[in-house]
Amino acid sequence: MVADVCDAEGHDDYDVYGYHTGAVLGLQLAIERPDLFEDIPRESVETIKRATLDNLAITFFSYDIVDRPFAALGRWLGGTPQATIVGDGGRVGAGLAAGINSQMASDSDFEEQGRGVHMFAPISAMALAVGEMVGASGREVITATALGYELNTRVPT
Repeated sequence: MVADVCDAEGHDDYDVYGYHTGAVLGLQLAIERPDLFEDIPRESVETIKRATLDNLAITFFSYDIVDRPFAALGRWLGGTPQATIVGDGGRVGAGLAAGINSQMASDSDFEEQGRGVHMFAPISAMALAVGEMVGASGREVITATALGYELNTRVPT
């Protein structure tokens, strides 16, 4: 279940300013309400697709340039194999994979800048990691990303 990535209070150990929580809630909603995808403007869907691919590319870049030891640490920490560490291929707990992948994207300092913060990296990383964990569709991951981003731009952290 999507909520399994969080503890009893609804937080994972690797949440960055609540960004992960927004993506987890978004994915839960996306799975329960597949019609929500149709409410996302087409331009936003295309932006999320491009931004997700860009985020993955800069994560691979950071892995290759500076973050191999960081990914190795994540593999060492392990956990239930639920999601993949980008570049490394190791499978660890979804919260840990999202935290590592998010940090690697941020380490390049090429990630997006919106509303005064770099929030796409952790939201996208969590949506992808938990999506992988539960076998979510691409539409569900896009919806989760959109909802997580929307939530985090409206609710101050």
